[in-house]
Amino acid sequence: MEVSQATKDYFNEIAERVTQYFEALEFAKEFVLDQQIDRNERIVDCMLMSILWVASKREDNLTEEDVCTYLNVDVEVNKGDIAVEMVPEMQGYTLDEVLQYVNGIHGSE
Repeated sequence: MEVSQATKDYFNEIAERVTQYFEALEFAKEFVLDQQIDRNERIVDCMLMSILWVASKREDNLTEEDVCTYLNVDVEVNKGDIAVEMVPEMQGYTLDEVLQYVNGIHGSE
């Protein structure tokens, strides 16, 4: 059975999306380890902001449910939940800059 090009494109798009979110979470994990961040709130902030950063770059519209899925958090969210997005002022930042900002780390200028 031949698979249509549309089906192949659909699966490629899903693979690309998953890869981008995974890579951002891995980057955040390495950032947390490199910066020796040990407060749970800060660690969660880094993971959350990495997801929001990718979403802003991809122009994805995320809901609370989407974010919980990416974080592998099993919580009940109301249907029709709110949209979650990066603050417009940070949309031009690199992921490293976002994570530094969230943690109050400022590079040498």
